[in-house]
Parts: sequence; C-alpha cells; structure tokens
Amino acid sequence: MPTPLTAADMHLYRHPEIQTSRPFALDIDDQGVLWQGNSGELFWHDTRTARCGKLRLHALAQMPVISVFSFQKHLVVFHANHPYITIHNPADESTRVVRLPGEAPIVWYGVKAAGKLLLFDRAKGGGVLVLDSPDATPRKCINPFGDYELAGGSVLEDGRVLIIKSDEMKFLFFDPVAEKFTRQVDTPYTEVGISGRFDHAGVLYMSDSVAGRLLAYDLRAEKWLEPIPTPDHLKIYGFVGGSVALDGIGYFCLSSYRFRSRLDRATGQVITPPNADIGCDGKPHRFLGRYLSFDPSTRKFAYLEVPAQPDGEPLICYAHADARGLVISGYIIPYGKPGEASKLPGDWLLWQSNPAKVEPFRADAPVKFDKTAHVRDSARRMGTERSLYVAAEPHCPPPVNMEGPSFGGQPGRQQALDRRMAVTDVKKYWEHLGQVLHLAGHDDASRVAAVGAFVQRNTYYNPVHEPEGSPLLMLESGDVRCGQSVAIARAILDAMGIRNRARGLPNHVVAEAFYDNDWHLLDSLIFGEHQPAKDGKVLSLDELAADKYFADAMPMRCFDYDPDELRSREGFYWLGYVFGEWGSLPFYSGYFGPMGEWEFPPTLPLTLPGQRLSDKVVRLRWAPSIRRAGGKIEYRVQVYSDRAMRTLVHEAMAPEAHLDFDVPQANCMYHYRVSAVDDHRQKNPRTWYPSRVSNFMLVPTTQYGWYGTI
Repeated sequence: MPTPLTAADMHLYRHPEIQTSRPFALDIDDQGVLWQGNSGELFWHDTRTARCGKLRLHALAQMPVISVFSFQKHLVVFHANHPYITIHNPADESTRVVRLPGEAPIVWYGVKAAGKLLLFDRAKGGGVLVLDSPDATPRKCINPFGDYELAGGSVLEDGRVLIIKSDEMKFLFFDPVAEKFTRQVDTPYTEVGISGRFDHAGVLYMSDSVAGRLLAYDLRAEKWLEPIPTPDHLKIYGFVGGSVALDGIGYFCLSSYRFRSRLDRATGQVITPPNADIGCDGKPHRFLGRYLSFDPSTRKFAYLEVPAQPDGEPLICYAHADARGLVISGYIIPYGKPGEASKLPGDWLLWQSNPAKVEPFRADAPVKFDKTAHVRDSARRMGTERSLYVAAEPHCPPPVNMEGPSFGGQPGRQQALDRRMAVTDVKKYWEHLGQVLHLAGHDDASRVAAVGAFVQRNTYYNPVHEPEGSPLLMLESGDVRCGQSVAIARAILDAMGIRNRARGLPNHVVAEAFYDNDWHLLDSLIFGEHQPAKDGKVLSLDELAADKYFADAMPMRCFDYDPDELRSREGFYWLGYVFGEWGSLPFYSGYFGPMGEWEFPPTLPLTLPGQRLSDKVVRLRWAPSIRRAGGKIEYRVQVYSDRAMRTLVHEAMAPEAHLDFDVPQANCMYHYRVSAVDDHRQKNPRTWYPSRVSNFMLVPTTQYGWYGTI
C-alpha cells in the first residue's frame, strides 16, 4: 500500500544561476523537462539530469507568467489579466501571441483533458476556453449555471473536469469530450473557499482554504461526508492551497496567509484585506517550506518539509505529479538580517521524488576551465541579501553594524558539486589526469612544472566564495585557497608516482616535490609553472627561506584583483577575508617570518583619465597609492606605442601621482603601465610590483570625440 512521501524520499536541486521570487504554475513535458516562469521569462529544469536554463521570449515582454503548459510539443503561457496567451514552439523557436475570446478575460489556470487544453476564464461572463492544438484559435464554452468566477480545476479519475467557483459555495463538472458543463453541486456550508482537491476511490477531497479542514464528497453517492480537520491550523499555516495527488495520497500547499483568496474581477488583482495582520505567524505572509500530505486510507496527515538551508528560508508553492513522481517548485528567500527573510529574489529550487541522474566529473575530460568567464561570473555576485563582510570567528569577527548573514560559499552551488562528487570515480579521475600531465614532460622536473601550470591555470583564488570538499571537488569548482591548491597538486603528483609533501608557513601552505635527488618547491597557486629557481634549479622551501627576499621578484598575479571583482552588486567593496586592490597581502618573504614582521607593498595606483595640458603635453594620472607601514612611494611609468606594449617610447619615475608626457605624435594611441614601488627594492632590486594599464590619444581640440584626454 502506498505511503506518504517523507523528506528522506525527496531530492533537492537548487539553481543559483536562476534568481527568482515566487514562481507560478508549472508543467513537465514528454522529455521530463519542467517549465515554469515569472515575469518576462521561462525557466526549465530537466528532472532527469538536474540541468537548468532560461528561455527569454520577446513576446513575453514583462507580462506575468502565471501558468506554463507543455501542450503538443509547444509551450503555452497564461498571463492572468492580460487578454492573451503566448504559444512557443521550441523546435523552430517560433512564438505567437493569441488573443483570447471575451471582453476582458482573466486566465490564471487550466488543465489538459481529452487531448485539449482547457483554460478557466475568471472574468465576468467567462467560461471554459478550449484550445484544440497550438495552431488553433481558442473558443469559449459558456457556463450555463450562472456568472461565477471559475478559479481553477482538475481532472478526476473518471475523466471529468472539476471546476472550482471561488466566489460561490459551489463547484461544477465539465465534460471535456462533449465540451459542456454537466452539473453544479452546492456545498452545505455557509462560508467556504475551496482550493486544493483530489479524488481517490470515489471520494473527492477538497481543502477549505482558511477553515482548517478538508471537505469530503462521495462522487458515486453524490453526498457530502463529514469534514476532516487539519492539524496545526493558524499555528503553522493559515491557508491550505493547491494540491496534487500521487499514488492516492494528496499533497497540499501551505501558506501563512489567513484569509480567503478573492479576486477583483474588474481589475484581475487579488483582494487583500486592508490594514490587517494577514499572516498567521506575525511575519509577512508567504508560502511555507512544507506541504501537508493526507492519506485517505488512514485519514492521517503529515508534513513534507524541505531541509533547512543556511542562507535563507525555503518557500515551496506549485507542484506536479504523474507516473514519474512528485516535483515541487519554489525558491530560497534570502536572509536579510540573520534568520530574517528578506524580500529579495533567491535560488530557484526543485524538490523531486525521483533523483536526477547527475553527471559525474568525467575522468576523460576533467577540467575545461574558462577562468575569464569564471571570474566574470563571480564578480558583483554579492547582493544586498549578503553581508559585505565575510566573518570568520575568532580571527575576523563581524563588525558591530553588519547587516545580512555572512557566507563564505554558495550553498546551492555546493550542493550541486556534492551531487556530482558522489557519483564520480575519484581514483580513475586522478589516474587519467596524472597520465595526461605525465606526457607533458620528459622528466620529473618538467612534469612537476606542468602540474604547477595546470593548477594555476584551472583555479581562481576566490576572495569570497570557498566551496568545501575533496581536492577533486575543489578543482572542478575552480575556487581555491592555498591549502586546496596544494591538495590538488599533491593528488596529481600521487597519480604520477612523484614523491611529494605539504609544508606549512605562517598563514600559507605550499607543496614540495622530490626529483633529481632533492626536494623542490611547488607553490602552484602563486608561481604556477615558474617556481623560484637559481641557475636553472628550482629551490627547496628551506633554500628559499635562507634567502627569503629572493622570491619577492616573482609575480603574484593570483592576488592582483581587478577592482570589479571585489565589488558588490551595488558597487561597495567586499571586506574581510579579501586581499583587496593589492597592499593588504604581504610580500612573499613575509611567509618566512612572524606575522608581526610582515612587509606590505603599496596599494595599486588605479589609473584616471589623462589631462590635456597643451597641444603637445598630456598629464597621465592615477590614484595615489598608500603603504600600510608608511614610507616613501614612487611610481614607475612606462609608455608604449603599441598595444602589445613591446615598443617603449618613454620610461620615468614619478614622485607624485602623475607624469607629464610630451606626446611625440598626435592622433596616435599610446598605452602605458604604472606601478607603485617602495624601498623594499633595497632588499631585492628586482622586487615585483603589480601594475595598472591604460591608454590615451591626443587629438586637436577641434576634432569631434573623446579620446581619453580632457
């Protein structure tokens, strides 16, 4: 005998790629792809693989997407009080907008029955609108039982369509084959608001939306049975909403709203009680993160509750059930202040009874990492639902006025990585990667260099997001810190059969590889293929410590962030465990001594627009740099006549944050780089300093246009 599903039977799929507020009614096509939407766009989720995406249609504009139906290999979209439906053919990507019959139709919901799509027109004088095919024109079946709001309906086990009349204590039966209304049934109750409904073994069960009960109607005997009280009404939920049935079990959506759902048929808008506390829990009214299940055979209720999420409150609303199982949709309401739901959009979520066949991380194609795209995706991802400070107790406690919770990772993305990790053959993965990189060199020294290059090229030192898990998961995520980069490099070296070990430094971790009868440094994240070397020999960590300023000449570009990478969505800086625009990270030599003795380079000199001083002179300008320990700062400026910056035309040291440049030729584009340098050069004259680049063109003032000089 079927039993109600529990949370242990369900599988949660979050999609951080799709940010939404409450989504609306959904459908699943013949291929198992779920379609749903919100204003102006459609989302899809493949229930077989958990892949997802968006479909933007110009025809949708900003119209609400209230219902989506997969109908005869087309998508049909309803728009509430807009008098149209949108029909899209995914095969040829064609879209058409179809006018609905009636003066001002209001269509929210519908059903598929007898090979047709039935639309319920809630407007005055409405009825059932019938669509025979995607190419047909909808036609109206008039309701002979009066002018009532036809809110929604469902197909019963005997093929009839049950239609709910939300403004009367009645419901109707409709024959989808004959296309006519056959019967009206009055309820014996003076006040009722029918919402969810399903039938089983000849009995129709309907939620009386705000009365805390299920109404029961014997379809065969045509008589009413005793109402069935629901548990926890007005304690956990106020409104019992739409429902689906699977294996004879009904599943009802829950909301904290505690009034009947009523529609103003003149405007098509939901009527909300004025100046009322309309939620049952003192919070803004919303769908909840749980469904209420009802088993008619035992007459018992139970909750189907989404697992708690660390970054927000789950909301689940619309559902779909068929022979493939149950799928419930919703989104994560991001926390504003800790533990407090915001009004911001969040990750789209799907909760389904049948697990998706998640693709493993493939051993034959381990990493195809587009670092530029990855960084672009990471930049400005932090919205107002997150704190601008990544707290890490006890060393980095939150500021006293921090608003919004602090997260070092993206829970939805972490869950997706964990699912793929669970079905991956880890041993085979590393063996294959080791074989590929083993072929990159003829000896162990060149192979270790290939490992360093691979790890640096395929990872990003993400200043905010830090997934958790095994080295393989970290590699596939693309986001690492020093410890994870070492673990990745060591896993590859193990697969290649090259001895290796991890070495700890103050606030840093590196690897060493053993070849040519000695240990050699492998700091993949920072140095990649080119590790600190003397006379062609890569140094060991101990040798480097003995000449600790030596490595300060080596570029540390993995920490040289573009300013936009460190900005929130509205343009503020991220703070906390973030290196910032250079200067908050010590020289590499700092790792060889106590933290209190660290030396820090100047901050980056961010370039500013050039200033015209005369017809021949341009002032190159940049933001003044500062140094944590104070002291003199100079600026190294190099001007080139080519974009590749190979043909040097001028080089100078500037004591101030500008340099006046006598331009050799007008209407010629010049490119320059500027670095802020300090007295650390006394310890290593070749000390590396990051630079910023810009370009400009000097043209006559009479020439139209703006060319980087003002």
